[in-house]
Amino acid sequence: MSGLSIHKAALEGQPGLVRTLLSDDPKLINAKDDDGRTPLHWAATTSNLGMTQLLLSYSPDIEARDAVGWTPLMVAAASGRIEIVNELLNAGAEASATNEKGQTPLHYAASKGNVPIGRLLIAKGADINAKDRASQFPLHRAATTGSTSFLQILLNPPKAVRRPA
Repeated sequence: MSGLSIHKAALEGQPGLVRTLLSDDPKLINAKDDDGRTPLHWAATTSNLGMTQLLLSYSPDIEARDAVGWTPLMVAAASGRIEIVNELLNAGAEASATNEKGQTPLHYAASKGNVPIGRLLIAKGADINAKDRASQFPLHRAATTGSTSFLQILLNPPKAVRRPA
């Protein structure tokens, strides 16, 4: 990342620089770096809710895919950032989006045994029966890590809250 990159500013939580860069060039909101990640992908790796909200206020492509098909929601779920996961879901991120391996945010939450994120994703409509390209379900991921708590939410899921169409 270059010295004044919007990606670096998003990662490091520099709202003033982000505002300045977007004021100069609003298209930077969806600019991709060498890994295909947008500023929102980078903000999703942090616990900086304010930065995520700032970027969302510029109407980014919330389903932007990086070089391997990860969305910002997948990044946040894999990083264990529940506040960011919640914010992205409330902004309309697809709870069951898949990457190039067919994995969903729920696969990543299950891999980490992150029960609060798993509950949130399921409550927002994540498909508990999503099968990746290796024929693995989130249930397999939770079992592999030995997360009995995560297995329980998959076997007895909370009721999903459906978004209006």
